[in-house]
Amino acid sequence: FEDIVGPHGLGEINERGDRFIQWAKQHNPIIGNTWYQQHRRKKWTWKSPGNTVRNQIDYILIKKRFRNALLESKTIPSATSGKNQSQTEKEKNCSKKYEARR
Repeated sequence: FEDIVGPHGLGEINERGDRFIQWAKQHNPIIGNTWYQQHRRKKWTWKSPGNTVRNQIDYILIKKRFRNALLESKTIPSATSGKNQSQTEKEKNCSKKYEARR
């Protein structure tokens, strides 16, 4: 579990989160946006009507072998993709060789 989910997630893991982690154990990714310390406003990706609850429900998955290529992961609260959702951005440090293979 500790090698999949980083120490900087937001909130508590519920039943769906447990199922997500079980899936991740079988497919070997890491949850990229839980590995970087950010302010809380840079973590949440959903807010409830009335703006009383904010949760992290969108995740960036990356294979463990490419973990060092992920430099940062945060949400952009002002760039909403839906009524109550924020967009997630990621920055990757990729060499030209890696870029050429994509």
